[in-house]
Amino acid sequence: MPILLIVLATGCSGLKPYRTHDQDNLVILTSTDSGSVFTGIKASVDIHHIDSGCNTEYQGTIKLDQSRLATGIHTNTPVQLIFVFESNTWLAGASSSINYNTLLYARPGYRYEAKVSYQDDFYDVSLTAFPPHNEPAKKIQRTPLSACVIAAKQ
Repeated sequence: MPILLIVLATGCSGLKPYRTHDQDNLVILTSTDSGSVFTGIKASVDIHHIDSGCNTEYQGTIKLDQSRLATGIHTNTPVQLIFVFESNTWLAGASSSINYNTLLYARPGYRYEAKVSYQDDFYDVSLTAFPPHNEPAKKIQRTPLSACVIAAKQ
């Protein structure tokens, strides 16, 4: 009976592992510290494909449980990255989550780096693009999904 409950609990989460595409063009550097031994922090990123009508299609989730992960994302098509920070306080039995959403249009030949951190109730996500041929790196500004919707209607 306990095994059945575990299967049911994990099967109903709705999360599926993200399957990497092509070559590893996105490196995610993760650092989390709640500042308390009684609070745990989990970070993950949900990846969604964006079609020409700005509709999203969930592709999968990557658990950010390592300090450095590399994955491949589609190029020449926008994706929505949703970074999720979950905190759980064991003594109080409380939990909360906060999301950071942005669109990314990955280009062929480019490498991307996401620095993801959660330190003492403050989170930060920064994205940098590294063009080919040793050109200077470029910081990528946060772009909401609504920017796609506005562009699609024009």
